[in-house]
Amino acid sequence: MNRNHDSVDEENLRRVSDFFISLREENFTVKKLADIIDIKKYDDETKEFELINYYVAFKRRQEILAALDIVNELMSEQYHEYINSQLHTTTINTLSNEQYDELLGRIVSVDDIKSLSDEQYYQHIGDLIRRNLGGASFNHIPPSLVDELISSIPSEDEYKLQTEQILYEDQSHLLPLIFQILAGNGVKPSDIDAKYVHEGLYKAPIITIDMQDIAFYNMAGLSMENEGHNRAIINALSNEASKEDFAKLREVPNGYGWPRSSIPGAVRKIWAEVDLNTPDDILISAFRSWLSETRKIQFSEEEETITSFSSEKVRESHAGRWHSLRVLAYLDLHIIDIASGSKLTHKNYADIIYPDHFDIDTTEKVRKTLQPRAEQALDVGYLDNLLKTVLSA
Repeated sequence: MNRNHDSVDEENLRRVSDFFISLREENFTVKKLADIIDIKKYDDETKEFELINYYVAFKRRQEILAALDIVNELMSEQYHEYINSQLHTTTINTLSNEQYDELLGRIVSVDDIKSLSDEQYYQHIGDLIRRNLGGASFNHIPPSLVDELISSIPSEDEYKLQTEQILYEDQSHLLPLIFQILAGNGVKPSDIDAKYVHEGLYKAPIITIDMQDIAFYNMAGLSMENEGHNRAIINALSNEASKEDFAKLREVPNGYGWPRSSIPGAVRKIWAEVDLNTPDDILISAFRSWLSETRKIQFSEEEETITSFSSEKVRESHAGRWHSLRVLAYLDLHIIDIASGSKLTHKNYADIIYPDHFDIDTTEKVRKTLQPRAEQALDVGYLDNLLKTVLSA
């Protein structure tokens, strides 16, 4: 919980909270949901959708569902559950797995732990940290770190305030997006859609770059953080480079400067040189060979070889499949289901999504076909492939 904890305007807090409370208290019958998720309207408004339209629509729904997961998790989380997770986060880089398991075991082994109040539980953990991290098995940890671990765990009041702030921020973001669906305008473009297009422009699988681009990408990606290597490169590129400069250049490791991220697989790009005097057929053949070898390169010892997030291919025909399956209608219905806690059955989904399908088992279609396709459409790797398919066209 590291967000800004400025005080929340009480009126806005109440407005946002009341919306979600009323949403959970609403009795969403199948008929009422069928009126909101107007299948004919969805069919009409998505019949001309292309891959880029679906990409933006899927990204928005992916963001909504992810935020709903956070909101629901926070609303159901108990104070002692948060303490356990916080303790794990603050000690994981300090203790070995065995030491952490031992410490956690001592925390949860107290007799009748569920009978403790949150304040007693908090005190119990603090005592255990002080006692155990100061004991023989943890005597390598300085007392200052023990105090830091304890102080990192918020009091119950602090925890409630932080949770309230995060809930307010996430629910404020969700409110207009969910309201748009409830108003029957789920397919209508949203104000946040432009950011998905803007972000996507930086994900083209092949682009032309120059030195300015290399400098920008590395400034943003923090993959040229070694000042000595940077100076060696700059000096070697100058007209007055000395033998010493070139000697230092040889000390720069292979792959230095390739854009990367601390998140495995998030950013894996590599610079290459293309001889445009080469005929297309030879270039394409050479690229296939180069790509096969380059996929085997590891950016670091911790990372796996460079591979695509998803092996699922995206084709232009998929837009027609998503339209016929009514994937967007399903996702919007699923959002209402999650936000309201309605717990719809597969049959409920089938009755709403396929009211005009009489010759098949629509419940099985939802369970075996629609739901898996919708989940696939929101997969991070699949969406990445979808975007790159659009940008490569």
